[in-house]
Amino acid sequence: MKKEFQHSRRQEEIRYPFFALYLVGLRRLYCTEVQIMASLPKFIAAADSQELVDVLSNRADQTALQIERLDEVFDILRRGTEGERCKPMSALLADSLEQAEYFVAGPVRDTALIASTRAANNYADLHYRISQVAAEHLGETVTVKLLGETLSANARFEDELSKLGKSAVLLRAVDVFHYPLPESEFAEMDF
Repeated sequence: MKKEFQHSRRQEEIRYPFFALYLVGLRRLYCTEVQIMASLPKFIAAADSQELVDVLSNRADQTALQIERLDEVFDILRRGTEGERCKPMSALLADSLEQAEYFVAGPVRDTALIASTRAANNYADLHYRISQVAAEHLGETVTVKLLGETLSANARFEDELSKLGKSAVLLRAVDVFHYPLPESEFAEMDF
């Protein structure tokens, strides 16, 4: 019976390629969130400033909620989460952790962690937006709402990282190099 049900689902996905594409995207998002969740403890351990530790710890809680929302989406669709790997996120997180290991603990490493974390967040955001548009097209209103909640949480996280990047963390990193950074240039930087 189970095999027959899986076969009919597969036929449905072949018959409706846009839905299949949507499902692939959601599965990659799920894999992305699981990978982020697994990497966050390493990012937290590498962080030097308490502000960054706090932001990343809060992110771990948010990521758990995002995984729960995606689980809910898969329940609504009556589909499983398995099947798709997100190789770009794997590479991005591995590179981020490698970069963190390159620098000694301190403000320079924290700045690198902020930049890396923002890159991962922006990558995930792009795919959430694509999935949300697909959900709208398919009339999946509950899914649109759930993905929107995640996009809102990601936007708040992005704001926290940006403020942190513009705060004392970056100023301490610049001071480490004794590089004079005019206030006018610093104010225009986008972190």
